[in-house]
Amino acid sequence: MVHRHRAGEPAGGLLLLDPGSGAARSLRPAEAGVEWAGVGGGAAWASATLPGGGEEVQRLDPEHGTVAVWMHREGAGLRLIAVDGDGHPLVQVAAPQASSVWLLTAPGQARQVSDSSPGGDDTPGYPAAVTDAGGVWVSDDGGALYRFSPSTGLRRVDVPRLFPTGQRVAGGCS
Repeated sequence: MVHRHRAGEPAGGLLLLDPGSGAARSLRPAEAGVEWAGVGGGAAWASATLPGGGEEVQRLDPEHGTVAVWMHREGAGLRLIAVDGDGHPLVQVAAPQASSVWLLTAPGQARQVSDSSPGGDDTPGYPAAVTDAGGVWVSDDGGALYRFSPSTGLRRVDVPRLFPTGQRVAGGCS
């Protein structure tokens, strides 16, 4: 799946590409406030800012074209971090008072998997994630590394800082 987006324009639609032929099929048209941010577990995942306020995490079933709301929050930003090996999204809930990470397991069902940290303008973003057989590796925009597994939640991994400007998760090793 590919999310079409051009700088300076509202978020684009979502395309399904056939890797063999290169043929593209539109799954969703452009929708204001909807950012298709991840794919996993046989679905596409979006963060949506609603016109009347509030934010949602939406799940698109590409086979049927149906969209279901998995999480809704008023007064908090929702950011998709990753999709785990079971196809469940990890979502950062960033509010003025605190920021935390939640694992969504079904529509309306979520559990907090990180400790809360202060909110506000310095809430970390998670720009890169890699899912492997044991869980999800995540790096934040400050260069810190984290590991998520269903049994431990999201935990910071203390590693030496290898680069002066930060480090990012890049991919699995073989």
